[in-house]
Amino acid sequence: MKILVVDDEITTRITVSKMLEMDGHDITMTGDPEEAWSMMELPTAPGLVILDWMMPGLTGLEFCKRLRAQQHEMRTYVLLISTRTSNKDVVEAIDAGADDFICKPIQQNELRARVRAAIRILDYERQLHEARAQLESVLRRHQLLTDKLCTGPDGLKDVPMSEGHSSTPFTGEFGTLSPVVSFGALARKALEDFGFMGLEPVTDGQGDQNGADCVIWTPLVLRRFTSWLDLAIALDRKSANALYESIAGSPPAAEQDLNDLLGESMNILQGCFKGALPVDPGDIIAPAIPRVVPGAACAGMSSEGEAARFAYRLGDAVIHVHLIRHERPVEMSKVGDMAAGDVLANAVTFPGNPDLVLFKLGTVLNAAYQRKLAQVYEYNEDKARFAVVRPSPLSRRLLTA
Repeated sequence: MKILVVDDEITTRITVSKMLEMDGHDITMTGDPEEAWSMMELPTAPGLVILDWMMPGLTGLEFCKRLRAQQHEMRTYVLLISTRTSNKDVVEAIDAGADDFICKPIQQNELRARVRAAIRILDYERQLHEARAQLESVLRRHQLLTDKLCTGPDGLKDVPMSEGHSSTPFTGEFGTLSPVVSFGALARKALEDFGFMGLEPVTDGQGDQNGADCVIWTPLVLRRFTSWLDLAIALDRKSANALYESIAGSPPAAEQDLNDLLGESMNILQGCFKGALPVDPGDIIAPAIPRVVPGAACAGMSSEGEAARFAYRLGDAVIHVHLIRHERPVEMSKVGDMAAGDVLANAVTFPGNPDLVLFKLGTVLNAAYQRKLAQVYEYNEDKARFAVVRPSPLSRRLLTA
């Protein structure tokens, strides 16, 4: 955790820093509150500030008031330290914007405990912020696609595809899935269910997937088949704009409009693809909503697992569909053996209360979630095991980016 310690007394600065460095925190110290304020205006500002009350120039209370007057995307946690100990002083500090208060002389165990509490609160706020941003993105994308597809009397129309291409696209072998699933047929059915009728594969040099400017990516986990699937549509800039115009009826007004529409289109395609799989829907995990990523981020994705590739033409657009399978059985793992990007294959409940869900099925683990699991199960950490699926190399890169 990045922590800024602000105190005009060098002894206090060093003492506090030494107390916290043993927990692995990244500590920055300063005795100048104006210098501290300059640090808080940087994009790399720390999330936690430990601040002395009485300092020359800018007091701790004035620092708090100035900080709370600013509009920041993520809130800074302030722990105020002081020799003042009356109830009136504590109330004044909290009213000025401090989140917590600790009295001098500082006790190491108390300081470390209060910092742990601060980190928990910051983790909760970060999770809430990420969930809200994700929800806003989904709603924006859904509304954009709905507006585009529902304008006019015909709603979603069949989109004409080019004619004259008849060869069969390359189909790879998919291990335990190949006797059950024809991925070429599934990809075609998903696109046709979306409204792209009369699909014909590209068989000439224009089917080359190199040079993709953007990739629409979504992961799926099939637990019964011990499979992690990366479903991706790769497009060059010309094809992305043409695909947008074929769906929306007009060119994209902004880059965000393009990304929103393509992302929500993949969301619908993902649903069509899941519905076409001969698998119990409850056995499918979708750990992330579809997202548009730069083509460079997915370079070499088809070489990382068992891959099938298909290319289709839509007017001026060439659509490259990639299906990459990785053998990924469900593993029972301790918290310490988990890594960011791992996906929970079962819901995790609180110890002794199976009705109270801590993390839902399909949760993508990050450092904050791992800390939370370790805290909740700290008295049973050596024995507690959780069902997880390890992501593909591509998915781990994108899920943890």
